[in-house]
Amino acid sequence: MKMSGLFRLSGMSLLVIVMVALGIRLLQMPYGVHAWVDSTAYLKSAFALFQGEPSLYAVERTPGYPFLVWAALVVFSWFNPAVNSGMAFEMLQQTGFQSFLLWIQLALGVFTAILAAEISLAIFKHPWLARWTGICVALLPDLLFYEHSILTESLYGFSLTFLVWLYIRWPLKNPLVWAPVGLLGGWVLWVRSVGMVLLAAITGWLAKKHPQPKKAVTAFLLPVCIMVLAWSGFHHTYHGFTGYTAGAGMNQLYKTIDFIRMDSDKHQEYKQMLAQRREIYPDYKTYEAVNDAHVLFWLQEKGKRPYNQVYLDHDRIASDIAREAALSHPLAYMSVTIREGWRLLTMGTIWDPKAWVWSPLLLLFGLGSILRLKAVAQSKEVHQQGVWLIMAAVVGHFVLTPLVTVCDGRYRVPLEPLMMVLALYGLAVLWRGLKPEEQPSLE
Repeated sequence: MKMSGLFRLSGMSLLVIVMVALGIRLLQMPYGVHAWVDSTAYLKSAFALFQGEPSLYAVERTPGYPFLVWAALVVFSWFNPAVNSGMAFEMLQQTGFQSFLLWIQLALGVFTAILAAEISLAIFKHPWLARWTGICVALLPDLLFYEHSILTESLYGFSLTFLVWLYIRWPLKNPLVWAPVGLLGGWVLWVRSVGMVLLAAITGWLAKKHPQPKKAVTAFLLPVCIMVLAWSGFHHTYHGFTGYTAGAGMNQLYKTIDFIRMDSDKHQEYKQMLAQRREIYPDYKTYEAVNDAHVLFWLQEKGKRPYNQVYLDHDRIASDIAREAALSHPLAYMSVTIREGWRLLTMGTIWDPKAWVWSPLLLLFGLGSILRLKAVAQSKEVHQQGVWLIMAAVVGHFVLTPLVTVCDGRYRVPLEPLMMVLALYGLAVLWRGLKPEEQPSLE
């Protein structure tokens, strides 16, 4: 049984993937929703938007996930009159909204598994391989865990996978049809700015392979630029901040904290920054606490200063300290960057899954990539170039992320569905002797 139209998976494959994905997620439902420190900023940004006001908390976040939460709030309010623009933010948790948001993120996880299977089918044309790819993505433990968290991982993973799928399925000849792909690319940047690596790969492919490269690149990048400028304009208007998102200074400060302590001048400057916070929040006693979001919330709630101004001021100070420390200790900074990149590659995120999930996935992804390079290099078909796109997305994230922040294993989670596509191919070559050049029909 073969599907036509939107999906090319057979009806049976689609049914199996959906049943597995839904089944495991229904079993996980009793675990509820996990809210982290970052979750408060996302929820408050969305709630301010729901009330029709610009959010002071938006200064530190990209807008994609808050927009999803806002949309969920709007829909939830249709069925729950207690949720309205006049209610207090503290009452939101009592309305059951977080459970509603959980259902949305679980649905994103199901669609992510389907899209990963579709990508595998389009590239390798093996229906059984596509089916197993969808099943394995549906069962990824890290992805399941973060679907239960009020964080960007589930949305970003879905958005990346959706963009790769749309890239593979999109008509090639007419350059104007790349504008909708650019719109989705802009959305990916709205969810996480590191998504620029995927957009750069698509731009490079259009410039090199498209019959009308200038028109195609323009059609693709124009929506991206409009969306980036729109968000930057919002920051300039409401926060007096010129840029796409703040927070880089705080992240860099965390990266350089170890050798800042060894530099007497930077150490003194950092201590002064810490002392300024202690004056208004006496419990600030540790170096790491200078970045604690709870204090920023406290400052705003006490009316000392608007949250956005407090955040921007501290981010500028942190950026100055971190930049000078990095320039003074370039070898130490390089060492930290390499260490963070290695942590992103190898560290676990829940119950140390790297020993039994992540390491094989990483090795098989590398094997699948190598085995497919020759076939991809010789092909001009857009679906074959999807392999390059997946590799560019994964490698680009692993390179760029350690350069700008301290790495957390969760930053790797959105890449795992795409990695699984090539990892399952590598496993198939080893297990069933599938030849890299085999291209059976879709029938």
